[in-house]
Amino acid sequence: MRESERILHRLHVGERFGALTVTQEVRNRNGRFSYVSKCICGTEIKTPACLLLNRTFTSCGCAKGDRAKKLALDRRVNLAGMTVGSLLVLSPVESTGVKGGTWWNTRCECGIEKRVRAQNLQAKTVRSCGCLLKRRGVNNPLWGGGSITSEGYRRIIVWENDIRRSVLEHRYVMEKFLGRRLSRKENVHHKNGIKLDNRIENLELWVKVQPCGQRLEDLVEHYTAFLAQYASDIKKVNELHEREVVNV
Repeated sequence: MRESERILHRLHVGERFGALTVTQEVRNRNGRFSYVSKCICGTEIKTPACLLLNRTFTSCGCAKGDRAKKLALDRRVNLAGMTVGSLLVLSPVESTGVKGGTWWNTRCECGIEKRVRAQNLQAKTVRSCGCLLKRRGVNNPLWGGGSITSEGYRRIIVWENDIRRSVLEHRYVMEKFLGRRLSRKENVHHKNGIKLDNRIENLELWVKVQPCGQRLEDLVEHYTAFLAQYASDIKKVNELHEREVVNV
């Protein structure tokens, strides 16, 4: 190996390769470098840089033993007390008999306790004991927000007394506000004309067929609030541009 190639393979004290940490650089008689690395179990080994870089050595050989597992258990991230979705992490599982990392005992909001891999908790790919997937309608975490009708309204699926119901969202919002079902003769009007703005403040109940368009005072109120919301932002942007021009 040429001197330039040896330089490319120089490591630094403190670098980690699996369970090994580089502690010392040693120059051999042939001019090449080897490195003394300390394993998490306390054993030191001497290896060339290439065997560490290509992950041929990631431990002293103790990784398959119980001692390494115990040390890895002591060194892992403490997740106790962490909340992931509906799960509260309680305590580590000392031994599961299953390969695939460390496991933790968790308790779901529904009261069921479940063992979950640490990597799934950290990645937040497991968020409940499984009860979330059983929830229906808007309470299901996979609910996509319903579908849009040809008229531009949002249609959603709700469950009432275990009965599936398809309903327009703006009508359902008004029903929840009034605490009763709407009759077919009752209509819900969007004050600002935006059919997907289903805030109760933007909805109005009509007991007859509603006319086309919006009342002038409703539109003025809506766009006045809209302009007031962004007026300060526009002012900040203009001030920033002015400072940039001055600095140039």
